[in-house]
Amino acid sequence: MNRSSVAAWYRFRSAVFAGIFAVGFLGGWGISVAINGRYLAAFSDLGSRWGHRGVAIGAGIALAVAIGAMALRVWGASYLSASTVWDENPHDQVLVQSGPFAFVRHPLYLGNLLLALGLGAAAPLAGWIFIFAASVIFVNALIRYEEDALKKRHGASYDAYRSSVPSLVPRIPGLRANQSIQPSLVQGLRSEAFTGFLILGVVGIFVVPRYGALAFAFCYLLGVFVQRRIEK
Repeated sequence: MNRSSVAAWYRFRSAVFAGIFAVGFLGGWGISVAINGRYLAAFSDLGSRWGHRGVAIGAGIALAVAIGAMALRVWGASYLSASTVWDENPHDQVLVQSGPFAFVRHPLYLGNLLLALGLGAAAPLAGWIFIFAASVIFVNALIRYEEDALKKRHGASYDAYRSSVPSLVPRIPGLRANQSIQPSLVQGLRSEAFTGFLILGVVGIFVVPRYGALAFAFCYLLGVFVQRRIEK
């Protein structure tokens, strides 16, 4: 697919995802301060209804989901490459059906939604709602765009794969595909540089609350810069 024929919102999808989290965290921060007088994470806001134990359980669940999301994205990206994952053009040359792609057609986008749930829960409640809702809308748009390209290139083969493997809800057991794709953990980790910096920025909000906004903004911008360098 020629670069000129690729929709701008698809080519800059990494920037869109980054923007969603930025608006959710920083915009939610402003709303939280206006309502509560301080930054109040969604997991703390909801968990506080059951006391300190509820807050701890909420934080634990959010952390587990975020870690699972990143692991899923690393697993999926290891069957592609960092440059493929974040290339401006949709890669439809190879129909990958191995690894996580044997369980779900879009493991990386499933990882995005889980990341919006887990990591997003560290944002104030209004920001968390925005992050997840915006991610759902954007992920569905990306899926439709990519599947149109895959359908045009692979035809009946993609139809058979699509009828056997769900889009975002994993099938158990996975599809048995005769493919000899060797996953690369290095490539998987390279594709998640921005996610790593984003997590570091969120940690900064709670470790140094006085400078939390600056820590988050610094890690966020550094993550965008590093990821864009990797993409090239």
